[in-house]
Amino acid sequence: MSFMSDKRAISPLIATVLLIVLSVGMGVAVMSWGEEYIEAKAEFVQGVQETVTSCDLVQLSIIKISGVEQMCLAETTVKGLIDNGPDADVQDIHARLLGANGVYVDESILDTPLPRGSASPVAFSVGDIGAISQIKFTPKTLIAGKQVVCSKQAIVAENIRKC
Repeated sequence: MSFMSDKRAISPLIATVLLIVLSVGMGVAVMSWGEEYIEAKAEFVQGVQETVTSCDLVQLSIIKISGVEQMCLAETTVKGLIDNGPDADVQDIHARLLGANGVYVDESILDTPLPRGSASPVAFSVGDIGAISQIKFTPKTLIAGKQVVCSKQAIVAENIRKC
């Protein structure tokens, strides 16, 4: 009796089939886990991109005629003309005014949303804050049905003249 003849082994064909089945099983498990991971990351990135893109599209400006900004103070009412760019609707505008007698904040100066590519007159009462040295207009837009303040797209008007 020889030493090699007493040993039993798996045939090469069965060994190959077992290796293939094991490899395919591991591949399926890894792909299943990876698919869930990638989907979760894609949803997160899409949400961040939507937030950034919606605000980045807002292009608010104060209309100028002959180089003069059309923004003035008539007693205790600020009057002006606001222009919206062609890419995004503005739902509302937040205004912060710096006057000689203090600061005034108005969370909502638009009566109706300002559609893309349009202009609108604005007029809002500010009380007695004296001569206005600065007004900051911050647009608000809708993202996923929720109003969001786009602080990077804020515009500033300075040295407001009397009407």
